[in-house]
Amino acid sequence: MIEKKRRTMTNPKNNDDQEPYILQLPDYIIFEILCKISISKVIQCRLVCKSWLRFFSNPYFTKTLCSRTPTSLIVSGPSNDHYLVGLDESSRPHGDVSELSSYRGRSTDIVGSCNGFLCLHDSRRSRFYLSNPITDESVVLPKHYHLDRQCGFGFSPVSNVYKLVYFSFYCHYPIFGDGYDGEADVMVLTVGSTVWRNVGKCEYPVGYQDYGIYVNGFLHWVAFGLNVIKAFDVERELFQSFPPPPLPSEGTSRENWSASRLVVLKASLSLIVPNGDNYSVWVMKDYGVKESWTKELEIVNDYFGHIPTEEGQVLLVLHHQLKAYTPGKIGFSKVEVDGLPKRVATGCVHIPSFVSLKDIISS
Repeated sequence: MIEKKRRTMTNPKNNDDQEPYILQLPDYIIFEILCKISISKVIQCRLVCKSWLRFFSNPYFTKTLCSRTPTSLIVSGPSNDHYLVGLDESSRPHGDVSELSSYRGRSTDIVGSCNGFLCLHDSRRSRFYLSNPITDESVVLPKHYHLDRQCGFGFSPVSNVYKLVYFSFYCHYPIFGDGYDGEADVMVLTVGSTVWRNVGKCEYPVGYQDYGIYVNGFLHWVAFGLNVIKAFDVERELFQSFPPPPLPSEGTSRENWSASRLVVLKASLSLIVPNGDNYSVWVMKDYGVKESWTKELEIVNDYFGHIPTEEGQVLLVLHHQLKAYTPGKIGFSKVEVDGLPKRVATGCVHIPSFVSLKDIISS
């Protein structure tokens, strides 16, 4: 019986028709393997064979995989080239860097990252693009006759749709004048639609930060000339106001407030406010509750950009170099990553996804 069994194993009907051995493993084992390798290696696994590609096309698998995949960074170079940088479990960059070829030759700024999808703005062509850098897909969004830089990209978990919001402001407004009476048309495009909709008017909500910060189903801006945070409900397409943290009166001039920047830190809405020679970082730990604002740290007032990570470490673009600031430690440490250009411009936190753009457009 042993010899007969050996003959069966060594003489299969057709070795070429057999499924790859690794795909014969239970799904949960394959899932655990993929969760332990870098995102660039996972991307390469999609290209091995058609069986692998079908495996990655399973919506449940891709959603579950991305919930376990470490957060990455999208870093912009000085020539508008973009790079995907892997992070380890401690939110430190490692040598896993991939250049995003889809954006070569385009003068694009990152509007926002949401559920693995990037929205980019090409200021030269006045166009918006939506892409998934992991699947290397990119589409041009319908153009509107009047496009400004002030916009935001978000997701409605209620309707399961993505929306692009921008403010069409036609009249001149004072930068730091005594009065302010300007309004903007609020235009909304649902991804998958070809129609921009005017959903009403709003006091111009933008200070120095053009692109809205997405948290908890809302897009957020620091209100120009008003000591409030404007939050746009992506589902209901309405604005509401959030109170700022309890800032000292001497540090809340109109100039300082308009220069404040919203970010996402520890998955919470956070505010970086000029405070003398430093920047104060406040975190809203209970979303929408004024009393939950907590001052987390002070950062030296000498940085160009910031990329807050989920674990609390803050990556700074300081003098066109990527540096790290860790709460409780003094000074900055230079972050050197092979594959990145020597000079970088800015970047954002990105959660990789294998969901196809076709799926969200068709839905």
